Amino acid sequence: LRFAGVMTYPANEATAAFVARLQPMLDAAGIGLPMVSGGGSPRAFHMHELGCVDELRVGTYIYNDRAMIGAGAATIEDCALMVIATVISIPQPGHFIIDAGTKTLTSDPAGPGNPGFGLLVDYPQAVIERLTEEHGIVSIDPALPAPKLGEKVRIVPNHVCPVSNLHDQVLVRLPDGTLEAWDVSARGCTR
Repeated sequence: LRFAGVMTYPANEATAAFVARLQPMLDAAGIGLPMVSGGGSPRAFHMHELGCVDELRVGTYIYNDRAMIGAGAATIEDCALMVIATVISIPQPGHFIIDAGTKTLTSDPAGPGNPGFGLLVDYPQAVIERLTEEHGIVSIDPALPAPKLGEKVRIVPNHVCPVSNLHDQVLVRLPDGTLEAWDVSARGCTR
C-alpha cells in the first residue's frame, strides 16, 4: 500500500488550512504528502492562489450551469449546454407548462437567490416552480412577455452534471452553424 495523497472537495481556503495542519503530521510520521488533489469548478481559475493544490478535478466548467452563474464563475454566455423544451400548455395567464421535468432537468437546486429548477434564457423572470417527472410548471408575471404555445425555450440547468448523465445524446452546434448529434458515451455509467 502506497499513500499517494489526499483529495479535497471543494478546494477552498479551508483546504489550505487543512493541508497546513496535515503536512507536518504526515512528515513527522515519515509518510509525506506527495499530492493534494482539489475539486470544484467555481474555483478552477483561482486554485493556484491556495498554494497547495497539485491537481485540479473539475467537471462542470466544460459546460457551466446556473450554479456556476450563481457562484460568479460563469455568465449565461459561458453556458455551453442548454435544454430545449417546448411550451405544451398555457393553462392561465402567468403560467405555462413545458415538456421538461425531473427526468430532463433533475431536481437539483441552484443555490440561494436562484429560485426554481433552471433558468429560461429568453424569459429570465420566469420561474420553473415545480417539476413532475416529465413536465415543468412555470410562472411568470402576466404583465411580462411570455412564450407562446408550441414555442421552444432554452433552459440553463441548475446543475449540468446529472443533466448530461440523463441523456443519450447532445446536439452540438458546429462552426458552420449546423447541428450534429453526439453520443454521451458515459451516460448512465454511474455505479
